[in-house]
Amino acid sequence: MTKQLTLYQQAQAVHQDLMIQEQVVAQSLTQIAIDLKEIRDRRLYAELGYSDFAEYCENATKTGKRQAYNLISLVEQYKIDDLSRLAYLGSTKLIALKSLGKEEREELIESGKAEELSVRELKEKIKELTDKNEQLRFEFTSVTDSDKDKDSRINSLQARLDNTGNAMRRTAEENEKLKLQIAELEKRPVEVAVAEPSVEDIAKIRAEAEAAARAEYDKKLADEKKKVQSIAHEEASGNGKEIFKIHLKNIQREFNEALELVSNASENERSSYIKAFRAALNACGDLIAKL
Repeated sequence: MTKQLTLYQQAQAVHQDLMIQEQVVAQSLTQIAIDLKEIRDRRLYAELGYSDFAEYCENATKTGKRQAYNLISLVEQYKIDDLSRLAYLGSTKLIALKSLGKEEREELIESGKAEELSVRELKEKIKELTDKNEQLRFEFTSVTDSDKDKDSRINSLQARLDNTGNAMRRTAEENEKLKLQIAELEKRPVEVAVAEPSVEDIAKIRAEAEAAARAEYDKKLADEKKKVQSIAHEEASGNGKEIFKIHLKNIQREFNEALELVSNASENERSSYIKAFRAALNACGDLIAKL
């Protein structure tokens, strides 16, 4: 008399059979994809009397052209071992998953969501992840482009400010040359038979020459300040903090150079330098007071 199996034993037997069939299906799916790819790539369909691969799929197999190309894409996307391991998900889910990156695909598989979700739900989840990735790529590209444009404008501004600073230094050097020329002329003897100029005349000539030189220097300085202000107004909309740092750096540099010039001057020159330096500082104070 045959011993009757319990309900639990029957369930175990059916489950074991199911596991075996799943392995068979997985191996079959993988092998079908490999065989289809070989027939297409080696043009073996021509040996069987078909003009192209599509005709072969439609007439000689039950797979069909569309499904055949989908299966081949799995072989091209996944490694053979991975395809065999994941074949239990079915070709439809595997085709949907291949649109994701490897890390995101593995996360869905390892978490069990790829198996738990229906095909429709899985496709919606994949679309959500894809859209998120596209948005992140767009934001990254936008930030990168903005930084490049900002750096370019700052570099351009720095170059223009450097040029302006060089022009201002050249103006100061020209002014110093004029002063030296005046001092040299004062030392030369009068070679014509005319009356010796008085101390008052010399002082007047010197004052007029210095006034003319000062006027020329002030004019050039004012022009350069206007250029700097124009540049600052152009770039102030998006780079206010950077521009302020650049201006402050240039002001400090000019200030240090002026102090060095005064400290290296002779006793006779130092007095006039200090007067000019004080006048410039007073002018700066007046400008700051107007802010």
